[in-house]
Amino acid sequence: MQKNLVYLVGALTGALSLFVPSFLIFRENRLALGSPKNAIAAFDALGIWLFLLWILLLGLGLYKNKGKNLVILEGLIANFILIFLFYATGKVALEFDLKFGGAARTSLGYGFWLNLLGIYLILFSLTKKLKKFWTKILISYSGFLGVIILLFFNHLRGLSLLKEYSLIKETFWQEAKRHLFLTAGPVGVALILGLFFGLWAYKSHRAEKVIFAVFNIAQVIPTLSFIGFLMLPFSYLGSNFEFLNNLGVGGVGWAPAFTVLVFYAIYPILRNVVAGLKTVPLEVKEAAYGMGLTYLQVFTKIELPLALPVIVAGLRVSLVQTAGNAILAGLVGGGGFGSLVFLGLAQTADDLIFLGAIPIALLALILDRGMLVLQSFISKKEGGTSDFLCQREQKIREVCSSS
Repeated sequence: MQKNLVYLVGALTGALSLFVPSFLIFRENRLALGSPKNAIAAFDALGIWLFLLWILLLGLGLYKNKGKNLVILEGLIANFILIFLFYATGKVALEFDLKFGGAARTSLGYGFWLNLLGIYLILFSLTKKLKKFWTKILISYSGFLGVIILLFFNHLRGLSLLKEYSLIKETFWQEAKRHLFLTAGPVGVALILGLFFGLWAYKSHRAEKVIFAVFNIAQVIPTLSFIGFLMLPFSYLGSNFEFLNNLGVGGVGWAPAFTVLVFYAIYPILRNVVAGLKTVPLEVKEAAYGMGLTYLQVFTKIELPLALPVIVAGLRVSLVQTAGNAILAGLVGGGGFGSLVFLGLAQTADDLIFLGAIPIALLALILDRGMLVLQSFISKKEGGTSDFLCQREQKIREVCSSS
């Protein structure tokens, strides 16, 4: 039963969230206070069906002896609930629009977000139990695919989020590109530097102390303070070097935010490079040397492949962390979804805030689940290397003893 605790918490959260008073908020226009409703009141019969689906998941979660097929079934039901939730929400939003016109707003209340949290907890617990790569993909992303299809067919156009999006469509995609740049760029640089410093720290105990001391200091500096420290030197560089000014380097903009994100992204990769290489069993390396492999071959064919799952885990943490931290670039003119969030705060427009915050959360979630699947795939692929070498080592010992 303890193994299903996360699942049960998710199922209870999802079922009880339907009765939260503020599941959906209906406004006749953007400035109106609105009328909050729980899911049962907002969805009518669809709300009852949604509740029954959650009860079904809760009942399946109480079943102890689960096979793989039952786990997959639970995952498919959870994904169906996700699609059904958005379908029902889009339906009532369109009906509200027909009643009050295009100025009407249907906003997502905290009950709705609690429902999504319940779905995520269930999917998170189920993917931990699945071994096959494609079943993890199915359970992790089929629900998201269904929501994308609803978006494609404009079923969700009545939601206030989509109405805010229609007003700033071009700006949204510009900031999306900048946010992806502020996520992928720093992590790409951090991966190169993390591998370099990680290998150096692995080979030299003295260097390890110095390297980790430097990056530990960088980790504890508050993000906004760190950006503030860099504004002056970047302002000087942008003012005195024309080619840097042409790239947009200055005291404000992408450059200080990008640099700070690189420093924060390095540490998880650096730590896991060193940890991964140190976890390679000594007997495995000895067996490899005994088979005639050179130092470089042992590193590239043995140590690095065996450490790769741990390194990928560090890369996963770095990507998710950077996707979230990039929001702060919006405070210094660096762009990204953070610009929308802070613009919404300035205008006290909740839906505009969510329009910036939701893509950040989705990006972090997709990166997290995608890297987790990749990590599982690599672990499975490389898992046999150690056993293979140990068997070869045993065979060499048997040959030596018999001779």
